[in-house]
Amino acid sequence: MGLLASLPEVLFAEPMPEFTLRSTRDSRWVVTTNQPDNFAVYTAGLTGVGQICGIIDSAMDTNHCAFLDNQPIGPTHRKIQAYNAPLNASLHGSHTSSILLANAIGGDAGPIDPPPTTDPNPDLQGVAYGARAVYNGYPSFGESSVYGRFELHRTQGAFVHSNSWGNDATRAYDSTCRALDNFMWTNEDQFLAFSASNSSLITNPENAKNVLAVGASRNAPVQNEFCQGGAGPTLDGRRKPDVLAPGCSINAAGASTGCSTVSLTGTSMACPAAAGVATLMRQYFTQGWYPTGAPNSSNAFVPSGALLKAMVVNSATDLTAVAQFPGPREGWGRVLADNALYLANRTPAETRRVVVWDARSTSDRSINTGQSRTYRINVLDAGEPLKITLAYTDAPALTGASNPVVNNLNLVVTAPDTSSYVGNYLVGGASVTGGSADAINNLEQVLIPAPSLGIWTITVSGAAVNVGPQGFAVVATGNLFEVTCNDIDFNNDGVYFDVTDVDAFFSVYVEGPCIPDTSTCDSIDFNNDSLFFDPADIDAFLRVYSEGPCE
Repeated sequence: MGLLASLPEVLFAEPMPEFTLRSTRDSRWVVTTNQPDNFAVYTAGLTGVGQICGIIDSAMDTNHCAFLDNQPIGPTHRKIQAYNAPLNASLHGSHTSSILLANAIGGDAGPIDPPPTTDPNPDLQGVAYGARAVYNGYPSFGESSVYGRFELHRTQGAFVHSNSWGNDATRAYDSTCRALDNFMWTNEDQFLAFSASNSSLITNPENAKNVLAVGASRNAPVQNEFCQGGAGPTLDGRRKPDVLAPGCSINAAGASTGCSTVSLTGTSMACPAAAGVATLMRQYFTQGWYPTGAPNSSNAFVPSGALLKAMVVNSATDLTAVAQFPGPREGWGRVLADNALYLANRTPAETRRVVVWDARSTSDRSINTGQSRTYRINVLDAGEPLKITLAYTDAPALTGASNPVVNNLNLVVTAPDTSSYVGNYLVGGASVTGGSADAINNLEQVLIPAPSLGIWTITVSGAAVNVGPQGFAVVATGNLFEVTCNDIDFNNDGVYFDVTDVDAFFSVYVEGPCIPDTSTCDSIDFNNDSLFFDPADIDAFLRVYSEGPCE
């Protein structure tokens, strides 16, 4: 090779590769565990079962074995809850739908009925192969049409939406962007993913503030390489794309072909893979896998779209073959579900855990200007990176706004030695002290590769909430546990930490463990250390009183 390269007529030389197909099967392990043929997330039971995904695309082929059923489309159909357009078949819509939720194998979604005429191809099983779909074609131009498409799918049971379409003719914050931001602002439990443009720059509508913008990475065995997708930032300077997923030469369902597959490349193929991961994460919460790592219906809750966005972004890993992280090409990296999903009974046992806080705008945990919320975690091992991600669903801006930012929340993380890190101030792929608060992105992250042991404090503050109150979600991963405080409705009157709670505390402090003439006072082991009303309880109360509630 060296002698060949020395010849003046030779401009470039490289080893001749052996080309292979990049399959949906590979995509599944790349975006769930990134370990070859390791499908532990599925084996544990997270397949998308019980979830409905909204798909807007060209027509999906309902007769392809990836979606076929002998039951009519509707509640009894194994894959399709609603089809809101004339039945037809197209390659693009069938292919993207297949990557998201195809199931020609059976799996946890049930057997094929009727079965395909040949053995199903493993590339005909999507990332969330247990999920079902509601489908519609592209909206017409206009805010009401775009909003209405998603509203229809919401009423039909969809929460996660995959969209491999857009408008490369403009980078402005247009009526489509406003419609998407407004839909998520109005419906906080909805999550929208959009493929980034395949042109050189981020265009529309992936530059909407609240959606997850997805670019394309390559697939195994070169999943750390960039494939394609428009580079950020947006026209107004915000960071996009948000994440990448495999999108190069992906083998998935064809159209009008019975049970065959076709290989396609583009961000259109990456978006449904990322949406599939969000679907698995939604199942994780709605079936009560959090916080124990195993399903428990008593722990189940409906996650906000902001929480799903924070989870997907927090899961992402740096593409080592791409310069600059986070950066204009890869955003926050390639999605990797296992980074954010703690699963019990893994062998070996997982050291990385996840803690989340999900505050809706209608809850008493939401924020107005000047307010803050404080959370604490105990980091037990410096060998596991500490990653903390804040996401919030911003109010829609006016169509054509040159600066579409309406509200601004900030993330600050304080180490045990009191050094502080602001969200989105990273150097060399890691958060460092100093820097200024990010005033334009509604997605912020602090990443500490080797965190010091002890209590870390997470503060979310309302720098400017012009339309509020503002909800938000925070996700923290690492070898960590949440540090909890008692409920600070100290006198149990149902009013959240008001002046009577302060009076109640000092009555206990001065007169003993019960408020005179009542029997309704809280336990006064305020910091849950099993020591009865010692100085640490006083410190815990005063910290909450001065800094805000510790969840």
